[in-house]
Amino acid sequence: MLIQTLCMVLAKRVGALLVGAVILWQVAEHSGTTKGQAIVHVSAPKVEVMVDDARYWVETLWETPIVCDLRPGRHTVRMSQSGRVVYEEAFTIAAGQEVILAAWDGYVDGRSPEHTEGLSSSAPPTPEQSGGWSVGSGRLVQVSVFPIIP
Repeated sequence: MLIQTLCMVLAKRVGALLVGAVILWQVAEHSGTTKGQAIVHVSAPKVEVMVDDARYWVETLWETPIVCDLRPGRHTVRMSQSGRVVYEEAFTIAAGQEVILAAWDGYVDGRSPEHTEGLSSSAPPTPEQSGGWSVGSGRLVQVSVFPIIP
């Protein structure tokens, strides 16, 4: 009888320990950030920037960059000036990821609708076509204008 009682006490404590471990594991698994962050640098004043359905009016360049917390998935950023779209780009963001976008109207790779002439769809733009911007990792980047400091 004494051995049976000790086994029951031991079984209850081990069971409680296992339940506690499972609960803590689930809490730790879901405690990280569930959103990503998009940072949009705008190159022109007096424009409207839309990130999905959120609208931002940029009166001066002092009001940039625009920082948006977004759920993981596919999103679209669009910049309009005087009622016409001058920049549009789709991007994908993961939980905890930070995406930096440069919204300007001089892209020649299709993101700026008015500057797509003379560009073949298979070749990336040259620095001359992109106004001095260089291609890196499939995205146009100009470090001197938009420095990324860790």
